[in-house]
Amino acid sequence: MSKQFPGRFILAADITLTSPMNIAAAEKGRYVFDGGRPRIVRYDGGPSSPGLQCTLTRTHRVMVDVGVSESDDGDRAAGQTGVDLPVIPASSITGKLRNLAAGLVFESFKERGLQITTDVFNMMTTGSATNDINASDATAQIVMLARKDAFLSNFGGTSFMLSSNAVISTGWPLVQLTRGMLMSPELLPTEALPDLKWTRQMTSALAIVRKDTVREMRSPYLTEVIAMDDLVSFAQAKAAEAESTKASKAAQRAAKAAGEFVEADKKRDLRTLSSIETVNTGMSFALRVRVNAATPAQLGLMVLAFQRMLQEGQIGGKVSRGLGQFICNASRIIEVDPRTNRPLDNGSPLFLSRDEGYEVAGISDDQSSALVQAVMAGKDYLHEVAPKTLQAYSDAVTDYLKKLYEEEQEAA
Repeated sequence: MSKQFPGRFILAADITLTSPMNIAAAEKGRYVFDGGRPRIVRYDGGPSSPGLQCTLTRTHRVMVDVGVSESDDGDRAAGQTGVDLPVIPASSITGKLRNLAAGLVFESFKERGLQITTDVFNMMTTGSATNDINASDATAQIVMLARKDAFLSNFGGTSFMLSSNAVISTGWPLVQLTRGMLMSPELLPTEALPDLKWTRQMTSALAIVRKDTVREMRSPYLTEVIAMDDLVSFAQAKAAEAESTKASKAAQRAAKAAGEFVEADKKRDLRTLSSIETVNTGMSFALRVRVNAATPAQLGLMVLAFQRMLQEGQIGGKVSRGLGQFICNASRIIEVDPRTNRPLDNGSPLFLSRDEGYEVAGISDDQSSALVQAVMAGKDYLHEVAPKTLQAYSDAVTDYLKKLYEEEQEAA
């Protein structure tokens, strides 16, 4: 690997789910039984497709050449057809890395006894401060100063709407179909990639039941911490509510049978049953981040945030239910030719195994590599970054930032 900066690098990690994963799509489908087999009608057919409504997982459609085959919706097609593949959206990965990098900065501020405003916190975690956008005030000096800041150069944003110098790819599933679609080659052996083409092969429906613990007397502590009068009143109220709901539904059925329009009742019962589509345990995904590193600290901060993501080992929604857990099977850092944007080689190890805490490879014995230099520079940045500079980018204090740029130029 080159030891010179600026440089362009790809951080690559192939992960495998150890629990189902859910990243909800805007669309809903229906979980139905077709010939006794459960399946998901991915685009909700309404009353014509009876079943439990299901929140779908996020997918991207790719066009592939096929013979004669069947699509996810059951249509037969010849030649080229669209295939919906479950993905980890680039926006989800970007948001996670941004928040983890911001968390590293916040930890440094806490250790140094420094504080920030809510505007700076919002700017760092979401990209936008609560102040007005001042993109027209982003002069050359301000942009050049931001490019020297490891956090701002990686993630952009601020009141000046700065662009990011990092490119974060969609997390594509590692199947035979996606070979050649990734920002860098897959790290897992080719023969380990399954030959799956349809979303229904990679996902399942997961039922979620929310229960009314008090109503069902499910806890032994209820009679000890709640007065008996309250429990009796609660039970009586719920019983009356159930009778009312039963009578209301009977009236609705009668009205519908008579051809009348009936507006559905709002759900009031705490006990509910819902279903979500989840990506199956054992599916593997490719995480790829390209860092156009102007400084070693910029690459180092992204490596540290990427490391935190692997150490956290969870991505997607409903993480409190245990969804989205993963392990990293392999990771590499790959230098990229800035002229052709193609990898120069197969790269070098990036992180050690999970059992070793995903420590940065070579951090203890190879102090000369670009990776180790970058990580050390990233840690130095965390100990030096100043709230006042971030505040100026949040509040668009152009005079202060221009002066700071000029001072840095004179010092150089």
